[in-house]
Amino acid sequence: MKLTQSVAFILGTLVSVSAYASETIVYQCDDGQRIEAAYPDTNTAILNYQSQLYLLKVAISASGARYTGEGLQWWTKGGEGNIAPLLKDEKYASAKGKNCYALQPTAKELISSSSK
Repeated sequence: MKLTQSVAFILGTLVSVSAYASETIVYQCDDGQRIEAAYPDTNTAILNYQSQLYLLKVAISASGARYTGEGLQWWTKGGEGNIAPLLKDEKYASAKGKNCYALQPTAKELISSSSK
């Protein structure tokens, strides 16, 4: 029952994200996999990764934007990201993870390049 409720919540959130997300970015990872990341607000990232949806919440980082939840850490800076498994007792992922690169420029990059 909990799984059904979680799936329903995530699907409902994803539908909301497609309508209201300020930014959705597709990333290509070094291993060929793709990640679709939607950011409905400054505290949330919703990832479509390995054919599953993950709801991650903002976490402390010294640089870039870091999100954690559901056993994953997603850390982005500019047009790059890193996805890594996050073990139960870890605050920061000990695994190296996979490097990923945005396939299209982010809104901030578009604004920056148009002002040059």
